[in-house]
Amino acid sequence: MDVLFYHTETGKHGKPSKLCPAYFDIGEEDQVMTTHRRTPGTLFMLFLITLAMPIFSGCAFIQLFIPPNGLNVLPAQEFNAATSKDNILLVDVHTPEQAHIKGTDHLVPHNKLDEHLEKFPADKSTPIYLYCKTGHMVNVAARTLFARGYTNVYNLKGGTEAWKEAGFTVEE
Repeated sequence: MDVLFYHTETGKHGKPSKLCPAYFDIGEEDQVMTTHRRTPGTLFMLFLITLAMPIFSGCAFIQLFIPPNGLNVLPAQEFNAATSKDNILLVDVHTPEQAHIKGTDHLVPHNKLDEHLEKFPADKSTPIYLYCKTGHMVNVAARTLFARGYTNVYNLKGGTEAWKEAGFTVEE
């Protein structure tokens, strides 16, 4: 931090003495002005650290926006065709509860999947189709399923908002 002085009577700027930079003789008519200089590199480093901390700490908020490896994301048309087949599980993971796609097997909050694993098939290769309002909560739910050994997990791209935009209906 650089400290500058402005003398109101003379209009001159000055710096503290080089011999004693911490000693300031300030009269009633003097004002102290401080300036903080940060280089663009310093600001960039602060930005990177701020961005990296939640990612490396496993922040649940960040996990909403980053799909896990292996998650199959389908647009509404493909999701509709796939969920009309037999031997699949369709699960709404949105919280709070919302309107559901017809044929939904279970309503399980995305952050409470571990508490409801009995609702999921013993065969870990069974196709599981997850959805929420926008598709983001599925990312958290899918991580839980992958950690429990499930291998065939799908997400409705854009969630029920995209589902409705594609012309499909939901049940209230």
